[in-house]
Amino acid sequence: MTNELLAQFRAEQFEQARTACAHLGSALNSIGVALPGLKVEQTASGDCRLVLGNLDIGPGKRLAFAVLAGAPVLHAIKAVPNADELLVDTATGRLGRFRGVEGELWRLAGAFGNGEPWTADPLKVREPTVNERVRTHMAAVIGEEGISGAALGLP
Repeated sequence: MTNELLAQFRAEQFEQARTACAHLGSALNSIGVALPGLKVEQTASGDCRLVLGNLDIGPGKRLAFAVLAGAPVLHAIKAVPNADELLVDTATGRLGRFRGVEGELWRLAGAFGNGEPWTADPLKVREPTVNERVRTHMAAVIGEEGISGAALGLP
């Protein structure tokens, strides 16, 4: 079951990475930055990474300018996750489920319904890796049988 679940999560992540790669390539092309080496690679752990490849100085400057000019907008419009979406608070290292927005912060609660909910800076929250998702899913399944996530080394 674990291998099937891992394969499913990896396939989902690879498809998301391919979509992100296509969107990034299109956006960069629209500002005159061509990245012929842009592609998706899977790491040994199964996580996907976008590889930008080599970039000449001119397009590199245009890309840097575009990122700097758009950074305030990107911070302002960071997408709010779906309810119950699994997230990692990088400031604390805790894994939690999205519960809502409190002012400029996001409200997270323990992935297994354990512990007190907390607030997190949206800029310090990321999606879990494939391995974190599989471990969380397996801990939830095992938890239903009486073993806690903490027994598996999960927060």
